[in-house]
Amino acid sequence: RTKILGAGHPEALASANNLATVYGDQGKYHARLSLIEKTYEACKRALGDEHPNTLIARSNLAHAQEGMGDYEEAYRTYQKVYITRAKILGEEHPYTLIALSGMAQCRSRLGDFEWAARIHKDVYEIRLRTLGEEHPDTLSSMSALAECYAKQRKIGEARALHERVYEIKRRTMSEDNPGMLSTMMSLAGLYFGAGDYEKSLELCERVYSAELKLYGEK
Repeated sequence: RTKILGAGHPEALASANNLATVYGDQGKYHARLSLIEKTYEACKRALGDEHPNTLIARSNLAHAQEGMGDYEEAYRTYQKVYITRAKILGEEHPYTLIALSGMAQCRSRLGDFEWAARIHKDVYEIRLRTLGEEHPDTLSSMSALAECYAKQRKIGEARALHERVYEIKRRTMSEDNPGMLSTMMSLAGLYFGAGDYEKSLELCERVYSAELKLYGEK
């Protein structure tokens, strides 16, 4: 498809992304990163650095770098995407906020929890105002902010956010949804850390039962 349609064509990008996903599923992470890098460079040559498809390819590159544990490089890549999208789309556009969230996540991975929490809070407040509290992107920001608070030992703030996410997800999705199970485990960890072992155990048992139904004992 790349030869026929051109590197920046949406279908060519989709094919490259699908192949990259297969590489990732097979554990071929270096092959995945190499393919994504080549796709980005080809898009940049064909379409220019600020074309939407080039920015998608660059964002995919940042995600791949993050997945490889290269958080410094991923941060710089996300930052370049953010700066360009903020200039073209505006600072509150959903795509701009995705890049900004990626930057915050990388800084959190690098141990800069204070900066990451500040950015996650900014993104959360924008998404809350523009998308509403129950939107998946808003919930993602709430969870990311809660994780930063937990790493800063701000257990009360982290617990309040995770409990709010849990209550919203309980209304909007089934208990065996992977996103719900992830929230339950995060909340269980906070309860355990706070010495509330009964609540922690209850949540862990419910997660175990749900995962047993989903995946079986193996």
